[in-house]
Amino acid sequence: MNRWTVTVFDIYELIKVSGLLPANYQIEGGYQIRNITLCACSVVRGIFTSENLYDFVTLPPDMRFKFSFEINKWPDQFAWLELPYDLKQSATED
Repeated sequence: MNRWTVTVFDIYELIKVSGLLPANYQIEGGYQIRNITLCACSVVRGIFTSENLYDFVTLPPDMRFKFSFEINKWPDQFAWLELPYDLKQSATED
């Protein structure tokens, strides 16, 4: 089945687990993303940033795809991928 995939990246967690920074490096206060580079054969419809973790039900209208079906059928039309894998679990552990 062809469908759009919504990919959620927790940039802070990805940087922490990537090993790019020393283990004792602390990211405190505010930070910003200067750019995002996508290297894939894909169609990107939009990139949004937020400090909040959303799911397809709580997604603000500005971030949603416009669709003409009931919200409970959303998973049939779109895939949802979170990276690192289990963001909700890691959010409750902190």
